[in-house]
Amino acid sequence: MTSAPPSAFFQLSERMRHGLVHRLGWRSLRPVQEVSFPPILAGENVLVLAPTAGGKTEAAVLPVLDRLQTGLGALFLSPLRALLNNQEPRLKELASLVGLEVFKWHGDVSAHLKKRVQAQLLMITPESLEVILTSGRGEMLRDLSCVIVDEIHAFAGDDRGDHLLCLLERLRAYTPHDFQRIGLSATVGNPETLCEWLQGSSQRSRRVVSPAREPGRRLIEIHPHEELQDPIRTAARLARGKKSLFFAESRGKVERVRSQLQELGVQALVHHSSLSREVREATEQAFRSSSNCAIVCTRTLELGLDVGDLDLVLQLDAPTTVSGFLQRLGRTGRRDGVRGHMAFCTDDRWSFLRAVSLISLAARGAVEPVRPSRFSPHLFVHQVLTRVLEQRGLSRPALLATEGYCFSDLTGLQRERILDHLLEMDILARADGRLVVGRQGEKEFGRGYFRELYSVFEASRELAVETPDGKRIGTVECWFAQVSGDKPFCFLLAGRAWRAVGCLWERSVLLVEPAGQGAIPSWSGDLLLLHRDLCREMRAHLLAEEPVSFLSDTALEILERLRSEWRPRLSHAPVILERRDERANLYTFAGGRVNNVVARLYGLRTGLEARADNLRVRLEMPTDEVWSRPMERVLEELATPLSGETLQALVRSIPRARASKFQPFLPPDLEAAFVAGRLLDLEGAMCLAADDLGVVTFDV
Repeated sequence: MTSAPPSAFFQLSERMRHGLVHRLGWRSLRPVQEVSFPPILAGENVLVLAPTAGGKTEAAVLPVLDRLQTGLGALFLSPLRALLNNQEPRLKELASLVGLEVFKWHGDVSAHLKKRVQAQLLMITPESLEVILTSGRGEMLRDLSCVIVDEIHAFAGDDRGDHLLCLLERLRAYTPHDFQRIGLSATVGNPETLCEWLQGSSQRSRRVVSPAREPGRRLIEIHPHEELQDPIRTAARLARGKKSLFFAESRGKVERVRSQLQELGVQALVHHSSLSREVREATEQAFRSSSNCAIVCTRTLELGLDVGDLDLVLQLDAPTTVSGFLQRLGRTGRRDGVRGHMAFCTDDRWSFLRAVSLISLAARGAVEPVRPSRFSPHLFVHQVLTRVLEQRGLSRPALLATEGYCFSDLTGLQRERILDHLLEMDILARADGRLVVGRQGEKEFGRGYFRELYSVFEASRELAVETPDGKRIGTVECWFAQVSGDKPFCFLLAGRAWRAVGCLWERSVLLVEPAGQGAIPSWSGDLLLLHRDLCREMRAHLLAEEPVSFLSDTALEILERLRSEWRPRLSHAPVILERRDERANLYTFAGGRVNNVVARLYGLRTGLEARADNLRVRLEMPTDEVWSRPMERVLEELATPLSGETLQALVRSIPRARASKFQPFLPPDLEAAFVAGRLLDLEGAMCLAADDLGVVTFDV
C-alpha cells in the first residue's frame, strides 16, 4: 500500500508553517494552494486559476514571501486602488509571519511615505509603476525577483494589460534577474494563451494550475418582466431581509435603482466608479456591519473586493459576458454549507433572452477567450515617449527594439514609420544622436510632469462634485453641467439628490448642496457591446424547440412566445432583412462590432443612414423596386478582405472614433487599422458574409 504524497504545506519553511498554524489557525491547505505551492517554489511562471474566495491570493503570496530576502523583491500588481486598499491588511499579516514588510503605493498615498519605503513586497497599480520608472526611480527595483498580477483577466485584452506587460519588459533593465511572473485569475476560456501572454520574454518554464473543482451548490433564478412591468419591485421583494449586491450595467441605472429600492423600503447603498474614494469606502464599511442591506453597483464590485458574506446577488438585465456572470455568481455562497444564490430581474424580452443564453453557455463551460492584442501601434507611441522620458533620450535602434507581446505583429517597417511620423509632428526631436521629446510633444503631454503619460486610457473631462465645505461626493462629466447652462439644476449622485449652486470651471469643481429630488445623470462609456458568440446563442434559443430546464413556468411561457414569433422568420436563413415602409431591419445576431462594420459599409456605399446594435442593423432603404439589392452587395463585398482605402473610409465614418489618446500620432493607415481592430470586427463580418447567406427579405 503506497502512502499519500506529503502536503505542499511541508515545502514551506518551518517559520512560515509555524505562523500559519499557531497565529492564523490553519489546519490544512485549500486545493488551489496544494497545486500552486510546488511550481511557484520551483521558480516557474505560473497562472493560477480559481474561483473567487478560493484562496488563490495566499496560493501565490505565501511561497513568494517565504523565500524573499532583504530588499524590495516582489511586486503585487492590481487593477484597482480599492482592491489594494482592501487586501493590504491581509498581505501585511501574511508578511509578518516571516518578519517582512508590505507597502501600498498608489496615487492616494502621500509622497512623504513613498520616499521612506522600506519593504520587501510592494502593492501597486500599473499607473503608479509607470510613475516610478519615468521619474527615474527604477533603481529601487534592482532586487526584484517576482511579480504577482492579481485579477489578471481584468487586464488581458485591453490597453491596461498591454501597458502592464510593457512595464514588465522595461523592468528587466533594472534587475539582473529573469524575475518570476505569477498571474491570478478567475475562469477564462483560453488559459494557455493568457499564460503565454504573461510569460513575455521570460525564459522560465511556465505552467497553468487549476485545481479540480467540486460542483458548487447554486440557485440561479430568472424573473422576466414585460416592457411595462417593473423589475425593481421583484428585486425589492427578494432583497428584503438579506445582504445583497445588486448589479446594473451603467452608472445611471445604479443611481436610479438605488432610489427606487429606497422608496420600496429596502435599505440600499450605491457604488460605482464616479463616486469619490471616501464615499465608496463608507459604503463598503456600512455594508459589512449590516445584515439587511443592498449595494447597487456596477462592475466595480465584480472583482475580489471583500465586502463580507452575502446572501444574494441580484442582476438587473444581464451581464455582457459569461465571465462577468460567473464572477458575480461567485460573490455569493462562500460560507460553508451555504449555496450560491443569484437572481436576474430582466426588464425586456432581449435582456431575458441574454440571461438565458449566459447561463446556458456557462453550464457548457463556454467562457469567452481572452484575446490579448499582438498589434498595438498606439501603445508603441506611448512606450516610445515614456522610454525617452525614463532614459532622458534614447537612440533610434533602442526605440525600434521596444519589446512587448502587443508589438508581436508590429513590423520593423511600421515601427520605422511611426518614429518618422513622430519626428515630422515634432512629438520627438533629435538631439546629440538621440531622440528626445520635441516641442510639440511637451505641449501635448508635458503638463503636470507628463502626467498624461502615466496611464494609457483616456478619461473623459470631469467635474469634481463637492459641497461648499470641501466634502468630495464624486464626479460628473463636464457636458452634463454645460448643457444646463447657468440655471440651477438637480441630479442624483451617491444615492442622494444635489442642487448645483456654482461651477468653478478653472478648478473643474461643481459646487452642490442637498436637494429633495434630482435627475439621473448619464455618463459616456455605458454602451454594451456583446460578443458574437453570445448573440449566436440567443439566436439558437429562439430556433430551438426543447424547453430550458432551469426556467420557471412563467419564464418558459415567455420564451415560447418569443420562439413562436421568431422561429418562423429565423428558420429561413442565417440573416433576414425585413422592410417597414422606408426603413428595414437586417437581423444578424452577430454582435455590435460585426454589425457596426455592416452599417458603416452600407452607409459608405449608399449614402443612406444605418445604425447598428448587437442583434440587428437598422437601415434607411432606397425607393427602387429591388430594395434589398444594396444590402446584398454590401454583404458580397464583406466576403473578401476590405482594401486599405475602404478601411480608412469606414473608420472616418464612425462618429467619435477615438479609441486611444495616442492614435492621433499614428500614420493614417496605421491609425485606421488600429481603430478598426478596436471598434469593428472585420473577421466576424467576413464570417457573416460567407455564411451561406441567401438573405431572405420580407415586407412587414
